[in-house]
Amino acid sequence: MVKDWWASFGLGFATGTSGCLLFCAPVLASYLVATKNSLKDKVIATLLFSLWKTIPYLFLGFIAGKIGQDVITTIKNPNLNHCLKIGTGLFLIVLSVLIMIGKSSQHRFCKIWERHLARRQEPGIMALGLIFGLLPCVPLISLLTYIAFMVKDPWLGMVCTLFFSLGNAIPLLLVGTLTGVGSIFFKSNPPQSPYLDGSAPAFCKGGRKGIRKTDSFLRLAGGGIILIWGIGMML
Repeated sequence: MVKDWWASFGLGFATGTSGCLLFCAPVLASYLVATKNSLKDKVIATLLFSLWKTIPYLFLGFIAGKIGQDVITTIKNPNLNHCLKIGTGLFLIVLSVLIMIGKSSQHRFCKIWERHLARRQEPGIMALGLIFGLLPCVPLISLLTYIAFMVKDPWLGMVCTLFFSLGNAIPLLLVGTLTGVGSIFFKSNPPQSPYLDGSAPAFCKGGRKGIRKTDSFLRLAGGGIILIWGIGMML
């Protein structure tokens, strides 16, 4: 069971550092630039964002485990149980492929939020975290599916989603820290590039090309974890 926790952590870190960071970090970064001044305030706000984002994860993990415990375990027909495992394994394999080819991110939604935040001063870090925690994403759907069909325990399901959230929080904390450091730097060295107009820090706008290879590797790592889960369910 412990290996499932660390696999959940690895999935959260790998996917949170790839597609989620590339496309959704500007939302958090824009909020921090617009509403927070000091490095300390930006880091605290990032931690609060991650905390409130975790709450829906815990709830969904509990529900998935409860479904597994109360519904999946009641299926006594071996043939039906086998078909469900095969179908769910194939479903996880498809989701793993989507992650590997970069089709799992919520980048369109995040761009809408980035434009929305540019017009609002204080959307509320708690509400922002809750909204992102409730957004459907392929890695989370994969994890919840695994919890329902393999973990089959609501409390252990919560632990799995907690580890997933902890892994996901590390790159977000990096975003908050770099945003704070960048704000301090740009105050003493005003940017001249048209892309650095204060709406988002430099690494959000112009740093994407430099980390494409890392992004591909992390997508393969996150998708690989789900692929292993899917194959394991089918065996």
